[in-house]
Amino acid sequence: VIGPFFFEENLNGDRYLEFLENDLVPCLATLYPDPEDPDIPDNSLWYQQDGAPAHYTRPVRQYLDTVFPGRWIGRRGAIEWPARSPDLTPLDFFLWGYLKSKVYVNRPNNIEELKIRITDEIRLIEPSVIDNVLQEFQHRLGYCQEVRGGHFQHLIN
Repeated sequence: VIGPFFFEENLNGDRYLEFLENDLVPCLATLYPDPEDPDIPDNSLWYQQDGAPAHYTRPVRQYLDTVFPGRWIGRRGAIEWPARSPDLTPLDFFLWGYLKSKVYVNRPNNIEELKIRITDEIRLIEPSVIDNVLQEFQHRLGYCQEVRGGHFQHLIN
């Protein structure tokens, strides 16, 4: 898991683009460097985002087209985000609920304590858990394909 990254203000297209340019993509380029251009991520990496308004701004889409040409999934992306596919991302179907169950065992006293707990719990996630989540993601992608981007929750065991 890369991160966490915290936003102090509401997320909009400008803040999201700044995050991509200054935080996420440089981090990915460090972890997965492209041998021809070490300032961008390896050209085998794909990027996935949902259709949130901040993700959909023209500058964000243009940036993703440049950094992940033909390799990003999202609203009006190289591969269109399936419109009726809730809980398709590991963040949605796993991470947020998992963190909430761990972080809120005892209510944090302030925002700084909340951030520390989130960061600590992310660092404690075992690699085997991540492997299971990735396998579940592959199953969900198969279900999504089976119903041609429609609702597939009834297929999940």
